[in-house]
Amino acid sequence: MKNQHIVVAGAGIGGLAAALTLARAGQRVTLLERAAEFAELGAGIQLGPHAIKLLSRWGLREPLLARACLPEAIAVRDAVSGRSLSRILLGQAVQARYGEVYASVRRADLHALLLQAVRDEPQVTLHCNAQVNAVHQDAGLVNVQSAQGSHSADGLVAADGVWSGVRSAVFNDGAPRATGHAAYRAMLPMAQCPSAMASSIGVWWGRDVHVVHYPVHSGQYLNLVVLSEHSAARAVPGWASPASAATVLASVQGACAELKDLLGAASAWYSWHLYDRPAARSWVQGHVALMGDAAHPMLPYLAQGAAMALEDAQALADCTQAGEDWAGALGAYEQQRKSRCERVVATARRNARIFHLGWPWALARNAVLTLQGTQTLGMPWLYGYG
Repeated sequence: MKNQHIVVAGAGIGGLAAALTLARAGQRVTLLERAAEFAELGAGIQLGPHAIKLLSRWGLREPLLARACLPEAIAVRDAVSGRSLSRILLGQAVQARYGEVYASVRRADLHALLLQAVRDEPQVTLHCNAQVNAVHQDAGLVNVQSAQGSHSADGLVAADGVWSGVRSAVFNDGAPRATGHAAYRAMLPMAQCPSAMASSIGVWWGRDVHVVHYPVHSGQYLNLVVLSEHSAARAVPGWASPASAATVLASVQGACAELKDLLGAASAWYSWHLYDRPAARSWVQGHVALMGDAAHPMLPYLAQGAAMALEDAQALADCTQAGEDWAGALGAYEQQRKSRCERVVATARRNARIFHLGWPWALARNAVLTLQGTQTLGMPWLYGYG
């Protein structure tokens, strides 16, 4: 099946990947982005070998790795005592086991690469300032109303995130819900950080909170994230609200001196209250399909949001090539992706409980990790995919 007209709502990482792969599979794509322009996205993301394999398939591996970092290990420590708990090997150990590298990258760098690839595709038309306002399905077609006009298409892909307007309009299954978790994010110049932080991912576990940091942007910066459990009543939408250093430090109660010094070095913090949705009964409604966070928003305790969106995009494109019609392709796409993504969502939720254990359960967790010692990154069902 080729030369279908597909509208993709949302030009984040997932939407750009969907537009790129669908176009290369022979479809005509109209990509609608609600923002008037693409802002600088300051957060970092981690990309496992399963995600790097896809970027390699799309011809983007080398330009991405030129801007990324390849951490050698994940160093897990106790946030209060500072004691080392575990060392998980990445680097050559992961490449030998899974056939690709594990990378850390600034989100803006990955987004810029995908955006340029999409702009180079003659089969893709990109419209900014084009929020989807209404969706109507009739006689096998989808009519999408946006701020830039009306688009009649064979199908619509909702890649517009956890606050998906398409999901709300078409699936009518409720609004996102506050999880009670929040992330505080900052970027530090690597010159201000201990040299060991340039070559590893650091994780600090505390009660109801943990801290993650890793190098990005060719090692020029350290991406620093504090993930804390808060009252859901305090949650507000948005991913870039300014936050005070005092609020961040207060969330990591009893932090050791080394961790306090690291958090105190950040000059600007931004808060991001985490929302999710109940699992969708179906990702497909007529000729409309959900993908990425619109389909399966997940807590960031497995670092898989971007990777799952990339996988969704490739799976959807593969199904359009194999299918005889759009409806059949969507059914195959949902069957291929839904159970895997639900497992990732569940694993991230489990990790949230494990990472944030308090006394005495944290003592037992720490003892088990210490006994296990150094090991190579596990979960072959996740990282060995593809």
